[in-house]
Amino acid sequence: MMRRMKKILRRLSILVLAIISFIGIKTTKAVGYMYSSDGKIIESSAGYSVTEENIFNTLSDSWKNGFNDETSTFNSPSDLYIYKDEITNEETIYIVDSESNKLYIFNKDLVWTKTVSRFPIDPGKYTIAQLSKIKTATQSDSKGTLASTSFWTADSQRKYESVKNIPFANRTSEENLYIDCYALAGIYRGKRPLRDANYKIVLDENEQTVYEDILCLCDSKNRQILILNPKTFEVIQIVSEPEGVNFTAKFEPVKMVVDSSGRMYVISTGVYEGILLINYDGSFMTFVGVNYTTLSFWDALKRSQKTEEQLAQETTILQTSFNNLTIDKKGFLYTISGAITNADGTTSTDTMIKKINSTNSDVLKRNGYNKPIGDLITIKTGANAGSSNFAAITVNEYGVYTVADTKGNKLFTYDNEGNLLYISGGSGQQVTDIKIPVAVAYQGENLLVLDKGNKCVMRFKPTDFAKSINKAVYYEYIGDADKAADEWQNVIQANPAYELAYVGVGKKLYEEGRYQEAMLNFKKGADVKYFSRAYKMYRDDIIGKYFPYVGGGILILIALNITLKVVKKAKKRKTGVEEDEL
Repeated sequence: MMRRMKKILRRLSILVLAIISFIGIKTTKAVGYMYSSDGKIIESSAGYSVTEENIFNTLSDSWKNGFNDETSTFNSPSDLYIYKDEITNEETIYIVDSESNKLYIFNKDLVWTKTVSRFPIDPGKYTIAQLSKIKTATQSDSKGTLASTSFWTADSQRKYESVKNIPFANRTSEENLYIDCYALAGIYRGKRPLRDANYKIVLDENEQTVYEDILCLCDSKNRQILILNPKTFEVIQIVSEPEGVNFTAKFEPVKMVVDSSGRMYVISTGVYEGILLINYDGSFMTFVGVNYTTLSFWDALKRSQKTEEQLAQETTILQTSFNNLTIDKKGFLYTISGAITNADGTTSTDTMIKKINSTNSDVLKRNGYNKPIGDLITIKTGANAGSSNFAAITVNEYGVYTVADTKGNKLFTYDNEGNLLYISGGSGQQVTDIKIPVAVAYQGENLLVLDKGNKCVMRFKPTDFAKSINKAVYYEYIGDADKAADEWQNVIQANPAYELAYVGVGKKLYEEGRYQEAMLNFKKGADVKYFSRAYKMYRDDIIGKYFPYVGGGILILIALNITLKVVKKAKKRKTGVEEDEL
């Protein structure tokens, strides 16, 4: 009877699951996978999950006529940036679209607030020579014919001259001049030291550096960077192709960041020499983060016999370009690139993620079970063949970073030591599946993903599993071992196969002097280094604990042995004397 009931219940369960699948009811549990210490796939909860309520793909476009709002969608979103005001803590979210060439502005809740498609420029601040370098976008009129690709006709130049002395704020829309972008690809907002006309840093009455707020746009196909006033969107500086530098391709800036000194780090399409470091005034300084390949002895010998011109032709083979970058509050540059193809045809994935310091050295820690390269399993054939292809990266205040992979449309999150924490996302037919991620950004504990394929922004929220991991990593970062161990215990309860959690618990036991227990956890966590440390301390502890007794016993035995020998010798002497007397 019991067996029959179990069979009935089992069949009912299967039927219920089938019905749920058929009608499309989604469960809230995020299922994913991880990699073990030996590189094998193990089941694990996903780090981040998204619901349909957290997908934003429509906005209100009121700029068209200024009166009526109408629903609009993204055309080809290319980049996203979250700016947080240091004084008010107010967040502003910027998104650029490479097809419509518009800048969309949202509040922290991703509610649309403004659209900017043209950027005013005051010709009175520029010479005619400088103005002549500025380009506008190629646009079509209502009939589909191409409009002028540039506003540099004789009439327009005379117009510049005629309105030059009119205050910018007093001009009419017809008198104003605008720059139209072409293939907007990147956006960044930050602060830089304010400089005067001679590029000297401006100081206040207290001899402190004065900073200016800037908004930067990569106007890719116009081959320029626009530096804007974030409030008025007026162009305050134009950075064109640096002079005196030979690139492997035309200057087409697609991504950029600015450091605290005002220097610009720029990725240009097809430039394999590295990331361009451009000074405040637009002059070229050097290349950063160059991706060199390894050469065999014979390849190196062959190259030593070639001219500079011949070597320059091989650049595309020997180097790889960068895909994206970000900068943290300490000024470290995080970059992502493709796998490097070596001269012998092999590929190297070890340095696809870099952390570059002020001396242009890669200081990214790679101390995890496996190096931070995304998926460890390389697909051999098909559309997604090859290693992970990173398209975007973001980093938080305690060194945790997430990279977006366009091969499998996944998100890989690592800590500051290079440990893989969890994997999220993935391809599929669901509305909540990622198609083509092009930008990622932390928003508190959440993660915003700009999806070009779905033409939307996805707000991913951490699962309970990820929250415990994040807390544990944070507590370790600030040196609170007790709280870190508590969170790692929660992780173990959720997933007993999560090896890194055992290492975290083991560290706390190690600090408490509980070396034997620590060894057991380090063993479960497959951490040889910490296991060896715990074993050494455990051995020394044992020796230190029992040495007084063992040492004392040995001394007693030695003393007894000496005493016996003395007594024996004494007896011999006594016996010998007695025999002589006889």
